[in-house]
Amino acid sequence: MKTNILVSKLFRRQLIYFFYFIIMSHSSITKLMEPKTPSWFVDQFKNTIINLIPELVPSSFYLIGIFELTIGILFLSCVFLKNNKQLFVSKLAFSFVLVLFIMLSFGQRISGNFQDSAILFFYFTASLYLESFVSESC
Repeated sequence: MKTNILVSKLFRRQLIYFFYFIIMSHSSITKLMEPKTPSWFVDQFKNTIINLIPELVPSSFYLIGIFELTIGILFLSCVFLKNNKQLFVSKLAFSFVLVLFIMLSFGQRISGNFQDSAILFFYFTASLYLESFVSESC
């Protein structure tokens, strides 16, 4: 019975890693494949403080994409690592996820998109929960 529980936790942990890998990798690839910053992104920050610094809006778009790609790679590596190395990398990956959600939420707030900022709070909270589940089951 104990073996089944351990296998089940290991399987769920691997699914969590793979889920974040797919979500973050797909999101990053779609951003990084853009030849230029999409107009909807530039328009979203047109009347914000971010737009006061030249080229900050376009570089932010690609910075988010690079950040998401890094997170995806970290989660993919968790699938293949064992024990303490897996725990360390997963904690690092989840920390990056939390920072990403803070960055995205900040952008939504300053652009006046309060509803999407609130939704990101739930993603942040779910990531905290999943990080604690992964840490417990290692």
